[in-house]
Amino acid sequence: MLEIAFFQTGDTIARVNKLCIFVGTMAGGYAGGFLGSGFGLMTEIVTSGIGSLIGVYLGWRLAQRIER
Repeated sequence: MLEIAFFQTGDTIARVNKLCIFVGTMAGGYAGGFLGSGFGLMTEIVTSGIGSLIGVYLGWRLAQRIER
């Protein structure tokens, strides 16, 4: 199990959480949009939204692992 440790302050934890969620949202939205782009614009928008939601969750989970 990979564990990441560094000096933590309240401000550092909040910034890491926001950064991980932001990156997860961007990557998930892009990946979802890319996967749905072959099926039409509406499908691309929906899959991009679903990918963004998954990215938020995965980014939040990564931030929780970093905080430990």
